[in-house]
Amino acid sequence: MRASWEAVSQRGRGTVGWLRVLLCLAAVGCGGWPEVPSRGGPRWLSLTSEHFVLLTDATDARARALSTSLERQLHALCQLGFSCSGELRLKLRVIALADRAQFERVFGPLYASISVQELLLEPVVVLSDGHASDSLVALNRVLAVYLASQAMGPMPVWLTKGLGAYFEGARYDADGAFVVGSVPRHHALWLHGHPRIPSAQLLDPQAHFRDPEVITPSAWLLVHYLMSERSADFAAFQAALGSGRSLTESFHEAFNDLSPERLDGLLDRYAELGNYISFSKQITAKASEPQIGALSDGDVYALRAELASIGSDGGEDSAREVDENLARALASDQAHVRASVLRAQRQGNPGPAQLAEAQALARAHPDSPLAQVHLAVQRARVGAPDSCAPELLAKLESLSPRDPYALALRASCTQAAGDAEAALGLSKRALALAPNNLKLMLAHAQLLYAQHACSELRSLLERVRSHATDASALTRLEELSRCETTAGADQTQKTPAREP
Repeated sequence: MRASWEAVSQRGRGTVGWLRVLLCLAAVGCGGWPEVPSRGGPRWLSLTSEHFVLLTDATDARARALSTSLERQLHALCQLGFSCSGELRLKLRVIALADRAQFERVFGPLYASISVQELLLEPVVVLSDGHASDSLVALNRVLAVYLASQAMGPMPVWLTKGLGAYFEGARYDADGAFVVGSVPRHHALWLHGHPRIPSAQLLDPQAHFRDPEVITPSAWLLVHYLMSERSADFAAFQAALGSGRSLTESFHEAFNDLSPERLDGLLDRYAELGNYISFSKQITAKASEPQIGALSDGDVYALRAELASIGSDGGEDSAREVDENLARALASDQAHVRASVLRAQRQGNPGPAQLAEAQALARAHPDSPLAQVHLAVQRARVGAPDSCAPELLAKLESLSPRDPYALALRASCTQAAGDAEAALGLSKRALALAPNNLKLMLAHAQLLYAQHACSELRSLLERVRSHATDASALTRLEELSRCETTAGADQTQKTPAREP
């Protein structure tokens, strides 16, 4: 599990941080959660709006305000930041903890929020306080990357980090205008005291950064310069990426006058002058009335297990907290879907026992998309002979027509059945729904490799490579990069369904 951590603003951290620690010690001893709702604890609400599923223990009024704020921010980014239809292709799950101390007991005092690309087969954003400015920064980054990747497909890490940082300060000003392009103080300060990553290294598709976060300040400066000084060319570059063209070719055609050396000089000059341009526009707020429901005790326990698993440091205490909350969730509801799926994920490589549990969960919840997709994934992972059974594929198509993993599994089965064109279409739909999901990128690359689509594969691998941070992913990329030399006739033979 890989999380993107957003640092809290440095302003006033010393005094406020110690006060929070003292309050934590006085109130809850920095250990344990509040009671669940049935035992007098705070009520948890689920608010489902057009583009978000918000889970929060805030008061009713504050929860409604946050739900409206999520939709309002997305609408404004579409109006000023991106050319989009004003929608997320998949609802984004957002968890907002009203009590800052509860956030800190899981994630520590140095962060305001986190985003996880994949938790229970879906992304999630956790906010420390839905109305805090630091939380708004984190939300902006996530939304900007989602919207950009929907338009351009999988993006290289420098563009992902640069666009997220460019839009992180997007806000409504005192006059009601929406402003983008303001300077993040922490990035500017970092560049003032540290060397900028050279453009040749930043733009190199073969470059590998063990921690992609280290490139964020340099990527921000590059994107800010291109947005401000070369906006038309930058738009052309993004349009070329959106058409499926390679990263290198798209950048060269849009900026054929910018050698890495010249670009470095321009960026140094841009940073030295400090005349950063921002843009603003009056935008009519978009109202959205969410559907509101209350979480059960089992839901709350499962949610706490999810949070603990995200914040886990790999130690025994963290693992114990996850397991204890899962046990409580399943004691409250022995067939709780999310708790059951998270427990299965923690068990590692599945075997017959885990497959039987997934089958039982699917029988208990025949209309649950998560339960059915989980079963399909488990079948594929153990190589079950019925992994591609027609009734299973029909169930996935009926219940989860827009689930990226369900589409990827159907693509694998369709490829195995010999319909390469239909398989590629399903895989493209999956990747369009979750463009920066490394597993789905690799699954799509595998299909392109099997179908000898080497030119398209090279274009995808350019974007995928910088997202890979573990040895197994890098090994797969190396194998796929040999498309033209090793893809023989045997590559088109039927292959069993595999987990994306």
